Amino acid sequence: MKDYFLFTFGCNLDHSNIEYLVKERLESFVRPIMVNNNWTDQNPKIRKDSNIHFTYDVNDKKHKENLYYIKDYYISEEQLFGFEYSLRKLKGNHIWCRPNTRGHINMKIEEIEYTGHIYVTINNDIEIRL
Repeated sequence: MKDYFLFTFGCNLDHSNIEYLVKERLESFVRPIMVNNNWTDQNPKIRKDSNIHFTYDVNDKKHKENLYYIKDYYISEEQLFGFEYSLRKLKGNHIWCRPNTRGHINMKIEEIEYTGHIYVTINNDIEIRL
């Protein structure tokens, strides 16, 4: 199974359409799921040709914390390309990052506290987002 991580950032992101895309293209393929008050990895909606473990995150001041990031989606390459194609029609920067290389930073500058995420793109560029 291949791991992919896509990160979206920018000003004036269209969150309503991003949320719609996630709901329509990804949400059914999340794992684990809750069944009869128990968590299980057995999601019958995940296709047999799903060979991609996909994580998605959005960074914007208006973003709801951890709305997409904490979920693991199991999809096929066809589903991934379809999601990316639709997402790229929306405002924002969409970058592919290394899925297991990220961090969190807290800092204080002149008594103002900042927090941020650190990602490494697949081209080994470092992205810091506050």
